[in-house]
Amino acid sequence: NKNDLRSAFERGVAYEHVFTLMRDNKKLFYNLSVTPVLDKAGKPEYFIGIFTDITSLKQREAEFFKAQKMEALGQLSAGIAHDFNNILSIIDGYTILAERKIKSHPDLAAEYISRILSASQRGAFLTKRMVNFGANKLPYSQIFDLGNIVRDMEVLLRAALEPSSANLLMDIDLKEILVKCTPDYITQILMNLVLNARDAIEQEQGLISVKISVENCEGMTPLFSSANQKASDYAMLSVADTGAGMDEEIMARIFDPFFTTKADGKGTGLGLSVVYGIVHELGGMIDVKSEVHKGTVINIYLPVADAEEKNSIEENLIIENGNVLKGCVAVVVDNEPDIVEINTQILKDLGVVVLPAYSGIEALSLQENYEGIIHFLVSDILMPDMNGIKLHTLFSSLRPETKTVFVSGYNAYQGAESLSIPSDTNFILKPLRPDLIKSALCEILNNNSHIAVPLEYSGSQATNLTGSV
Repeated sequence: NKNDLRSAFERGVAYEHVFTLMRDNKKLFYNLSVTPVLDKAGKPEYFIGIFTDITSLKQREAEFFKAQKMEALGQLSAGIAHDFNNILSIIDGYTILAERKIKSHPDLAAEYISRILSASQRGAFLTKRMVNFGANKLPYSQIFDLGNIVRDMEVLLRAALEPSSANLLMDIDLKEILVKCTPDYITQILMNLVLNARDAIEQEQGLISVKISVENCEGMTPLFSSANQKASDYAMLSVADTGAGMDEEIMARIFDPFFTTKADGKGTGLGLSVVYGIVHELGGMIDVKSEVHKGTVINIYLPVADAEEKNSIEENLIIENGNVLKGCVAVVVDNEPDIVEINTQILKDLGVVVLPAYSGIEALSLQENYEGIIHFLVSDILMPDMNGIKLHTLFSSLRPETKTVFVSGYNAYQGAESLSIPSDTNFILKPLRPDLIKSALCEILNNNSHIAVPLEYSGSQATNLTGSV
């Protein structure tokens, strides 16, 4: 950003940048706008800079996006219910088969159990995508691989098409395409465009194509552009459909708020206006091609990020040698007995001595009666009687050496005011996986620090980023 500002000064052009600061554990947003004042010769004589606190604007913007996402999730409900019903049917069916074959054909039973695991992971992944898509998060840009974001959305996109007979074709360039964005923005754009494409398809076997590539846009005249740079290469996210198409009169109004051609109750007309606002903020371009009865293609162009900034999305995992966890002691807490049993067995397999508890009160009682060192408190967040945050506070006051690891289906990154996640704790999304908990606990032991291990949008579908909650 310093280079961009310096370049603006040298060229005598305006410069604008949004950045964030942390104050009292709150993220604040500021806008810096620098405008040149020219002399009689047309050269910059001096610059006027305006520094504006836009935190409240960002908060209202996030609330607006949240409302629009809730509308999209409502439209997704039928497809999601269908997917979950299929997943439960698979789990139920293979469980029955495995039970019947466990003695007579153990190898076959093991194969059935493997398929149960695969189905459960599919359900967990769908849930996480729903949580991430529905979360009310303030927009915050980092460097991400556009292809990974879109690939992670495929399960929700297919659920969105479930009530219809439209086919989805994903054509994603396997090469890394880095863009400076927030994944929430990209998923919002993609979901809106796919839902609109679905509604535009009237015939029984329509096709929706999602494509990602890098395109040379030099000399292109898009329908809309807010591009602040003259780069020729842009990351293109394209959604095409074989639907009803649009005439010129409708195309002229598609980005107007509350404008819609859908029947009452089928949409608010906010979708494409949201897309317009997001692309504007990301400094991108939109191009639309449509023909009545022949379909529509909407191309979103985003500036390709500088490869030197790639380090912001690099994995930071430690490959452990030996079992450094052997002999460590952990209190495992959850109000679901089956989850306590599963998490207990996973930790025991890693050599950890486990003290199981089924409530926060029981966990406090356990630690009182245990004379040795307790290295870890592994707890759910949302529990009756005493939630995990309160348990952590009390537990830490009694045993300050114990490190807390939250293992929860509650997404700590939603920033709910009712549950403020302590900065000295650690977080892993359910369901618990042996590799995740091992990496997290080993990192804590090695660095004597805290680590967060969420499922995020970098590297691959299940890349883990380290950092504080």
